[in-house]
Amino acid sequence: MNKRYVFLFLLFITTTFHVKAQPFMTLEDMPYVGYEHVVATQTNPSVDIGIASATEQTWDFSNLQASAYDTVRFVDPAITPAGVSFPSSNMARSGSLPSLLGIGLGDLIPLPLDLFPGTAYYTKNADGKIYNNGVFTNINIPGLIDLGEQNLAADPADLFLAPLAFNESISNQGQFELVYNLENDTLPIPIPVTLRVSLNKTITADAYGNLQLPDETYSVLRYNEDIVADIFVGVEVFGIPIQSFVDTTINFNIFRFLSKGQNYPVATVTISPDGTGEPSPLSIEYFDELGPIAASFDFTTSCLTGYFTNNSANALAYNWNFGDGSAGSSAASPSYQFTQPGTYSVTLQAFGVNGTVATQTQEVTVDYCSGIDATSANEVNIYPSITTGLVQINAPNLLPNCTLSV
Repeated sequence: MNKRYVFLFLLFITTTFHVKAQPFMTLEDMPYVGYEHVVATQTNPSVDIGIASATEQTWDFSNLQASAYDTVRFVDPAITPAGVSFPSSNMARSGSLPSLLGIGLGDLIPLPLDLFPGTAYYTKNADGKIYNNGVFTNINIPGLIDLGEQNLAADPADLFLAPLAFNESISNQGQFELVYNLENDTLPIPIPVTLRVSLNKTITADAYGNLQLPDETYSVLRYNEDIVADIFVGVEVFGIPIQSFVDTTINFNIFRFLSKGQNYPVATVTISPDGTGEPSPLSIEYFDELGPIAASFDFTTSCLTGYFTNNSANALAYNWNFGDGSAGSSAASPSYQFTQPGTYSVTLQAFGVNGTVATQTQEVTVDYCSGIDATSANEVNIYPSITTGLVQINAPNLLPNCTLSV
């Protein structure tokens, strides 16, 4: 056939049928040690995750509004606090526990994510498959539970990411487990409480197209993770459940949108589990550019306690100095009880990307509650100091001409 006719035939095919190669992810598209990118999160976003399809589609997520920012940073485990506890790992990153486990909880568990900081440890094999070996975390919910520093180990490891082409699938069974010795004054011996999450996961590259985010549009391959999670919290003896506090199974989906050369999902959407009504997006983590950083806060006081509301913009982390020589706080919006009345210079530092810092300082005045001064507070007498019978409370400045007997 004449070369001219061959060229015209190929031109006709490509212009008529708009042939476009379906994207695929390779080893080079997976995260690596040294990788770093800013991500934003939004709870309960109004987004349509589309359908599984062999036809190119468009996802419009351009109206997202970030509620928080974080930095995804993969490092050498040797420089992390618990690297020796996960010797098979060759990558690690720090962040909030839900993000490290690859999920977003949204309003399913309405607790601040900064209550669950941690470091996740991964193994990336020669094929580019990345497995989560476990998480070093400090689980502390003030007034409810404080487990301290713990290793939430995974055995077998949980598959996090893998190179896939469109219509390919990969399955994995992973399990995270933590055994905590519960002790208090009423227990004769410590009781080992087991927390175990078993994950049966199938990841399918089931759609592709263009994803529009607030700052950029990406050509993406969508990964659909179908996850069955068996959750157990209770007491076991030699692996046999004796008492269960939680023993349930939930099924949910996570959709990750990967783009060649980005080395991390440009967006991750967690869908609410079955049984919670019509499945809907619980949260989204996505690539977003931070604007100029600014530090700002409001406050109210009650007696000696200050309540601080953080209004900073585009910050990744915070440091509070309460002006009284204490250790301060890294919480976003802390409350703080001063030990003495007075006026204190409270400073908020807001940290952004690339080492940028913004600062605001305000004068905060606190005092004893109305009607109680330092003299009154110090003139409460309880006697006798050791007794199994009658106790008398004498507070002449608080309760004139009155002695309470209890």
